[in-house]
Amino acid sequence: MNDQNTDEAQQDADESVDTENTEHSGGHDADTHEEGPDDGRKRKKVARVSAADAVKTAVSQFGELTNRTPESVIGVRWDEDHWSVRIEVVESRRIPDTADLLAEYEVELDRLGHITSYDRKDRYVRGRPGE
Repeated sequence: MNDQNTDEAQQDADESVDTENTEHSGGHDADTHEEGPDDGRKRKKVARVSAADAVKTAVSQFGELTNRTPESVIGVRWDEDHWSVRIEVVESRRIPDTADLLAEYEVELDRLGHITSYDRKDRYVRGRPGE
């Protein structure tokens, strides 16, 4: 095995350790390890929060920022360097409730679980299929 393959295998092992530590420590891992980036300098890499913690933060912080309570979580995924959480929110309550106006928002969080942005992706009436 050449040095490049050895380095890649060690990096993969380090990343899997980060994931394991994050899952077993309640979502947060304050430990860091050093990694040599392509430019040869060393930097610290912080493990990311768990998906469950990203969802909890997105729901609570989005509610505080917008004064709207998320009704449901539609999805969550890790995108290269951030969490992306999709939530559904009632934007306007109507009678009957099948006429409520709903919106889907995408909330992005950094690897530490801090919200970096949110955007409305869709708006629709409850019970009507999306277009």
